[in-house]
Amino acid sequence: MDLKDVFFKEGFIFNLKGNDKVEVFDEMIEVLYENNRIKDKENFKYAILKREEEGPTGIGNGIAIPHGVSDSVNIPTIIYGYKESGLKYESLDNTDVNMIFMIAVPKGSNNEHLKILSQLARALIHKEVVEGIKNAKSPEEILKVF
Repeated sequence: MDLKDVFFKEGFIFNLKGNDKVEVFDEMIEVLYENNRIKDKENFKYAILKREEEGPTGIGNGIAIPHGVSDSVNIPTIIYGYKESGLKYESLDNTDVNMIFMIAVPKGSNNEHLKILSQLARALIHKEVVEGIKNAKSPEEILKVF
């Protein structure tokens, strides 16, 4: 599966408004719900927060990849959010996060979840990819980077 296939046009938020991790998660989950990517906001939020309890999803360099596997997910999806001022976030390098890639995967497709997560993490290791995303002003520009 190509990463470009799990993004969706409305799933790019270039000005996250939330002031903490949970507010940002709520904002992103609302977009997933409005676009029929998930059918139950609370159920999916529970999956995301439960995963957060297991350890940091802030991978460093201003990036976080919160992810959840839930029966409330309709289709494997990545939603992207950007917050210029950054957020306090448990991160491996103890820095604020301003790029969030939230992964939603239906229960029963754990293999899919791991594939998406590893492809995304591998892409985000490259400095030119991160810079390209950080400087992007449209979904199309981000997708070109991948």
